[in-house]
Amino acid sequence: KFEPIINQEIIFQLEEWLYGPYPSNVSSLHSYWQSVYHYQDVSPQHDDTLGTVASSLARLAARHLTNSAVHCAVSAGKVLEVTSYLHNDNYKGTLIKFSTQIKGREEAVTLETWFRPQNNFTVIHNIGPAQRLKSMVVSSEYDQKEQFSRNLLRALGVFSEPSLSLQVISGTEAHNLTFLWGPPRG
Repeated sequence: KFEPIINQEIIFQLEEWLYGPYPSNVSSLHSYWQSVYHYQDVSPQHDDTLGTVASSLARLAARHLTNSAVHCAVSAGKVLEVTSYLHNDNYKGTLIKFSTQIKGREEAVTLETWFRPQNNFTVIHNIGPAQRLKSMVVSSEYDQKEQFSRNLLRALGVFSEPSLSLQVISGTEAHNLTFLWGPPRG
């Protein structure tokens, strides 16, 4: 079983073995779009956390557009699609397509906004074993077999099972690390 969200290169190798090499003028050969949500989908069940985050980001995009454009009042409507984009097997961001209502116009307009979670990782006391920590990411839907979080958006809700992924710089000395999950409300 090959999944392009995990590794698209193996699919290219198989296709080239079966059908021969791709022509040199094929654009976006190493780009991959994966549909995360579409408003017409009936299966799998709609994820409330994804819907909440996508709606919030659509409202933020509409407010930003309203604040940055003269004589343009935009209000976000229904989220239509959420699509993740990967290039060379690296997550680049997510596109949210949503309907909007522009003040003074009768018909709805469709807009898209692009976002990507920010990586804010800082080691406060960079001494001892902490010097080997390269990055940390909190997410959910961790696939142990693939060692990959399928929740590229890193959207966490009340029913999420959070996971912590660490990237460490190799060293010769072994250390134990302890992490404590605290409830978000204190």
